[in-house]
Amino acid sequence: MKTLEAPWWVTRPEIYAREIEDLRARGIKLVNQGRWRSELLLKLDVPIEGMEDLRVDAVYPPLYPYFRPQVQPDDTSFTLNRHQHPFGKHFCLLANSEKWHSSYTLGWLLQVQLPEVLKFRTRDAAELKNLEEPIGESVANYYKYEEDACVFTDSAWQLDPAIPEGKLRLAYCDRAPFRGVVKLVYDSGEQVLAQAPSALASLFADEVWARWVRVEEAIREENAAVILDMLDKRFPELARHQAKKKSDRPLVTGIVFRDELQQGVYGDNWVFIRRGAKPKFIRNSRAGPSDFGARVPELAPVRAKTVTTLGLGSLGMPSAMEFARAGLHHIKAADYDFVDAGSTVRWPIGLSVAGLKKVAVLKDFVARNYPYTIVTPFQSHIGHVFNELEAADQVVIPQLLDADLVYDATADWEVNHAFSTLAAERGIPYLCISTTPGGWGGLVFRQRVGPERACWSCLQHYLTDESIETPRAKPGGTLQPVGCASATFTGASFEGGMIALMGVRLAISTLCAGRDDAYPDVDWDCAVAQLRDENGQVLAPSWRPYVIARHSNCHGPTHKTHAMDAAAPAHANAVPGDREVPA
Repeated sequence: MKTLEAPWWVTRPEIYAREIEDLRARGIKLVNQGRWRSELLLKLDVPIEGMEDLRVDAVYPPLYPYFRPQVQPDDTSFTLNRHQHPFGKHFCLLANSEKWHSSYTLGWLLQVQLPEVLKFRTRDAAELKNLEEPIGESVANYYKYEEDACVFTDSAWQLDPAIPEGKLRLAYCDRAPFRGVVKLVYDSGEQVLAQAPSALASLFADEVWARWVRVEEAIREENAAVILDMLDKRFPELARHQAKKKSDRPLVTGIVFRDELQQGVYGDNWVFIRRGAKPKFIRNSRAGPSDFGARVPELAPVRAKTVTTLGLGSLGMPSAMEFARAGLHHIKAADYDFVDAGSTVRWPIGLSVAGLKKVAVLKDFVARNYPYTIVTPFQSHIGHVFNELEAADQVVIPQLLDADLVYDATADWEVNHAFSTLAAERGIPYLCISTTPGGWGGLVFRQRVGPERACWSCLQHYLTDESIETPRAKPGGTLQPVGCASATFTGASFEGGMIALMGVRLAISTLCAGRDDAYPDVDWDCAVAQLRDENGQVLAPSWRPYVIARHSNCHGPTHKTHAMDAAAPAHANAVPGDREVPA
């Protein structure tokens, strides 16, 4: 890379000259020039109104001017309570990278931004609130944590600030790096002050006792051993607990302190230290239900919803995983198939799960990653005569229909027809999705409740009379993989993934219908995607939605007439689903 072959001030001397001239023009004195590691360092005296010149060290990044310089006081005892790294001491002169432009200079930062930041040295932060981006400055973000280690807590916990110390029950994984969850928080006796949700607490098998203490504010010390020494002297029970340590058990100390969690909002924060020859900070990772929901407030209604997902192939599995990420309360997943190694090129998880049952993989994945979502697996070949008794249709189907929505990703005509009818009889929405050979297109359809709503049989009539366009398909876009019992389709996961995501969007909007503060509902019930043109050339994804009602020729299930009266399969390009092939 030519840009990095030599330092920027060598390859771009005009930029260096601009910097030096700009500093001079702004009355900023260059005291010394040197290197910090291999980067350019300038020692400067900066005139600040109302105070003596401030001597600073400015370090330019290797990719200047695309990235901003870092500035810190030459005197490391010069400290601000805000907008300064508590340990590295460099100033936060810009809130984020969007505030920096390659036409700016170090001189601009020092003359325009630095005086604003220095106001926080003598004036109250609340008074200067409008100068800041609306971001809290948590000191806990600046400790140097052990890589890949964390302890889960719940930000909804409210500990009595009058209680100075107590015990912790930690559940953890007995291998490095340390990962665990605070299962229970006690006072010094047996009173429980806080408790992790059982779904979160059950993630780890091993348990150990630990101690926690409260300090007034974050300790501005980057050496974990020094902090422990301070705490052991202040809280003698910590030292006694360490003396009783069993050699094969981790010894962890939790520290609770008042911290700025959002701009101007203060509350309890946690930091953990694992003791040993070289004590290490362990990150607090907030994993309570409210923490999962904070970034997706529109999805609050789905946390009480149940969706039955039929088929866990290349469309169904990513859909089910998205339902879990969305915070769905319960997923009932039905699929009889196993994960075939070759099919993992378009399945969300790879060879590590080859040969395993798809429903079991989903249950395990969700339990370990999204513990507030329940997965009930149904290892059942729906419609098959020779199922084991516990997987027989008359046993399984009533349980599958006890849901708020049926999401059908099988692309199987028989399953589509049967479950659209059964869902209508049950009075719950039904949704189906499919892609085409080659992954050239796809379709999503929603059957809502009501006699004048379009049903799945109506969809077949609309496709037959071409009122709804048929998704394009690659000619000859099917094959029988070596050793596979059935044919499957060709096509990449990133093509089918767009169909699955649209299906999930439609399902979530259906589940949130009627709530003004939730994910919006839509007025259409069918959408067709064209991902390639007639010659197979890649298109920017084009979705065409259809607002449809009952078809005049349809006498299907939602219209309270004979359920078997459906048009012949019109969507001939639909890819067979996982009932037929391990896709």
